[in-house]
Amino acid sequence: MKPDQIQTEEELAAFVETHDTAQLWEAMQEEDASRLRVRRRRQSAVRVPVTAETLRELREVARQRQVPLDQLLRDWVTQHLQREKRAA
Repeated sequence: MKPDQIQTEEELAAFVETHDTAQLWEAMQEEDASRLRVRRRRQSAVRVPVTAETLRELREVARQRQVPLDQLLRDWVTQHLQREKRAA
């Protein structure tokens, strides 16, 4: 994949993990770097009531994994949905 073909955060992460980007950044002009901006998917918020104890436990898991609580929950929901799709 070429840098100007990157469309998502996942593609950008994969590119950075598999390429030496130092030379790329040095060679790029400021306007070229703007092509690497990633389009974010629209997101919606959902309110899910939980007990104080559940919230405390969720925050502890997020703290242990060193991720924000919203990211932990988003990842868990996404993973569960993927499992559901595979099982269907």
